[in-house]
Amino acid sequence: MADLAAVYDALQGRDPADDFQADKASERTGNLLERGLEGLRCARLGGYFTTWCDDDARAAMDRVAHALGADSELQFADAALARSAAFIISASEGGNQYLADLRHSPERFEPHSRERLLAGAMIPSAWYLQAQRFAVMLARQ
Repeated sequence: MADLAAVYDALQGRDPADDFQADKASERTGNLLERGLEGLRCARLGGYFTTWCDDDARAAMDRVAHALGADSELQFADAALARSAAFIISASEGGNQYLADLRHSPERFEPHSRERLLAGAMIPSAWYLQAQRFAVMLARQ
């Protein structure tokens, strides 16, 4: 747990080179480890999140869930829709971020990445806006 908390804490903070970061304050977790699991509510996500797991992955999840006392399984009804929205948003924003470079120096990109970024840049704005609306609605739940 200490390793995970240290990595999580290290990854937080504003990156001045990333124009797409959310403006969110850091939430340090390392100091919270002293409390142990007291007050921590854990459950495992089922359904969509376990559909494609093999037996080894399920066994690993069972071990972790047991260690954390996560005896409940929750269903995230809109998981597939959330995944689709995330793909649309990240592809659109990635394509937009690199569009000028793709136009002027396409040879600088690895071919598969170039094609994905170009495809993202051509996603209809209506799709992007609808995906953003869904993300906002989901965050409010």
